[in-house]
Amino acid sequence: MLRTRGHEHDARIIDDITGEVSGAAEEYLRFLSEGDARLRTSKSVEWLRIRFPVWMEQGHAKKIGNVRYYRMVVLPPRANVSAAREEGRRAGAA
Repeated sequence: MLRTRGHEHDARIIDDITGEVSGAAEEYLRFLSEGDARLRTSKSVEWLRIRFPVWMEQGHAKKIGNVRYYRMVVLPPRANVSAAREEGRRAGAA
């Protein structure tokens, strides 16, 4: 609406702010299928399923048909060993 009325600058500011908010909220808003959750965490299906009932009660998991989904924010990301190793090298060189 702002753009159609010639307020491009204001529209750009609002776009920037909403983009930042959207990016900050992505891990909360996004659900991953069980297969994708396994890839993100490197945890087993059993590990995920043990936690599923509690997460579902908290609103962090859901089941659609036979597929389980997990909110990204509750899934611990897989450790990045190579990045940690490189950081250790940099710290040792300083």
